[in-house]
Amino acid sequence: MSRHMIIKDPRSGTVFYSLAVEVDDIFSLRYRHSVSGSPVEGAFYITEQGKIKPLTTSFTSYGPGLPIDYMESYTIEDGLVTVYHEEEPRDCIRLWVSPQTEEVLYLNESAYPLSALSEDHLLIEISIQSTGNR
Repeated sequence: MSRHMIIKDPRSGTVFYSLAVEVDDIFSLRYRHSVSGSPVEGAFYITEQGKIKPLTTSFTSYGPGLPIDYMESYTIEDGLVTVYHEEEPRDCIRLWVSPQTEEVLYLNESAYPLSALSEDHLLIEISIQSTGNR
């Protein structure tokens, strides 16, 4: 069975990327926080069931929407806060992207500039699809 990470507009169904992935691949999303302006990075891995498991969120300056309320497990090193997520894997991730917040997805040493997909705010969905046999 082959797997692909599908990055699409969930409202129109337009697929922007279909990227080959494997079980246990790790990818990250980096962006500039819209309020604090500081960099944020989230790391995720792909489970055997084809779900997306949040691993960590790292940031240097707190801003709204960052996981501070449930920081059960975290480290602070050289001013970098890293939160270790304990929630269940998800079927997909939905997020707003825009040129102002500079979202980039990193997978297998390649960068995919999600914020360049639209000149305005755009809702995107990231999911894993399994197809065929190996």
